[in-house]
Amino acid sequence: MPAPRVLVLHNEPTLPPDHPDAESEVDVLALADVMVRIFQVAGLTVGRLGVVDSAEAVIRGVRTFQPDVVCNLYEGTAGWGLAEAYVAGVLDLLRVPYTGSSPQALFLARSKPLTKRLLVGAGIPTAPYFLVNDEPDPTNPLGWPVIVKPGREDASVGIDQNSVCTSQAELIDRVGYVRKTYGPGIVVEKLIVGRELHAAVIASPQGPRTLALTEIFFPPPSDGRPIWPIVTYDAKWRDGSRDFLATPYKNPADVTPELEREVGRLAVGCFELFDCRDYARIDFRVDEAGRPFVLEVNPNPCIAPGAGVAESLASSHIPYPKFVLDTVRAALRRGRRPELADAIGSIDPEVRLPHTLPEADSSTQSSGNRRPVWNVRVERGHAPEEARIVLPGADDLLGQVTVREFDGPNRVFEMVAWQLTPGLHRDGTAAILREAERYVSGIGGRILLSFVSTGPKDTSVRLLLADEYVSVGEISEYFKSGYARLTFMKALAPVVQ
Repeated sequence: MPAPRVLVLHNEPTLPPDHPDAESEVDVLALADVMVRIFQVAGLTVGRLGVVDSAEAVIRGVRTFQPDVVCNLYEGTAGWGLAEAYVAGVLDLLRVPYTGSSPQALFLARSKPLTKRLLVGAGIPTAPYFLVNDEPDPTNPLGWPVIVKPGREDASVGIDQNSVCTSQAELIDRVGYVRKTYGPGIVVEKLIVGRELHAAVIASPQGPRTLALTEIFFPPPSDGRPIWPIVTYDAKWRDGSRDFLATPYKNPADVTPELEREVGRLAVGCFELFDCRDYARIDFRVDEAGRPFVLEVNPNPCIAPGAGVAESLASSHIPYPKFVLDTVRAALRRGRRPELADAIGSIDPEVRLPHTLPEADSSTQSSGNRRPVWNVRVERGHAPEEARIVLPGADDLLGQVTVREFDGPNRVFEMVAWQLTPGLHRDGTAAILREAERYVSGIGGRILLSFVSTGPKDTSVRLLLADEYVSVGEISEYFKSGYARLTFMKALAPVVQ
């Protein structure tokens, strides 16, 4: 039986790099890189499709590649979050199975007002709340403090330290800001000051199961200035920010068996109530009496290495590649050719994933397990299909590489003229490599080459090997005595147009 054809579908960023919410859009690009690599190692035929919010682009890409299954990483766009559910609906209409939850679950969970009503109706404890639509001066029946949340955003978009209100004047001001910035349908929630736990839930043949819990901690900031114990947008996305440093986490969390069972019971209840598929994450606050309250239900949460679900998989002793391939198998079994699920074998759980580079210098180590986001851009070169991949800084370039045609008929490209600011070789190289690979794939390139020196100060070999480049040639004494030239190659997944 031939191996299934897998199409990795993801959203393309729409916000300019200097937009305050830009980081939440680009995370999916690195995740798509990881998925492509896992499927390649598993021997599957893999393609990649990035779209904004066009149903036509999805239909054209699926019909061009003709996948047996879609790895659905599409998260919607900054301006139209509901597109996440709409794209899943297009896949349903095309009768192609896909990983993750259905449009119904995505629609319900995207709306915080609907989520609250469903939880209350099902008897699942959630933080007390009230809704604000067009009321000019909402009153607060809950007592202070409260937290104001946009009703149709996720990923902590619209949440910052000013989201917490302790007076009527602050409430009116914050509601006005959220309504103007994100639209009506606002949730005002009683702030439960207590422990925050996140529960990852995955499907299994025996039914949904909760993985090891994650706890977010809120230690007092080192600068002594007060800070609200909440997970803001900065805490989630802006590595090194004050809020980020004030929200360390631990997995597995130190909880009593009784609390772990109760959180697990409620998490599975939410998974089933929203009819989630494959994986989800449920966020909780635990009050001073030890009672858990559901804050959010997240179908299709981020599953990137280093994110919460991946950390819970590791703590639960489930290899990450196995989890990824299991979601594809589950999707195939929901489709018209379930027998293809048996054609997917297992892979080494220790397989190296893209951009998880070893032996980082302390000067470039990012906080926690999250990595910095680089706003890499592509500039057209002088020759056809030549480009310069640029890593800009505040005042000058931090790095760049030129990508050009090497063997046109066979669609082979090469990277030349590397330049990178010292101290950024680890994450900076990874960011430039990602963008170079996307560019070459996007213009139909099949193979990308890089030529490096064996000099004692050249760290390129380690970086390329970590990004799954393969050594395919060596010319000794090429640069000067004692310095050989090594040729590295990487086969790229085709980008479906």
